[in-house]
Amino acid sequence: MNKQRRNNEAIVKDILKVIRDTGGSTKVSHLIRKTNLSSELFKNYIGYLKQNQLVKEKPKGRNRYFEITEKGCEWISTNT
Repeated sequence: MNKQRRNNEAIVKDILKVIRDTGGSTKVSHLIRKTNLSSELFKNYIGYLKQNQLVKEKPKGRNRYFEITEKGCEWISTNT
């Protein structure tokens, strides 16, 4: 059985689509589960997305949420 791995662009797209498809904001645990990433890989990718202003972090109580930015929505449109 030959498993095909996702490239960096596909992983970024998956993260952004999960946030967009859940109403524009979602919890960290939901993102990790839906994108099938380890927590270490997730930290790397979410850091990249925040640095490039594709998502922004919003603490709500004890939880951390990530929201997709307008720039993130545009990225999905141009890379689909």
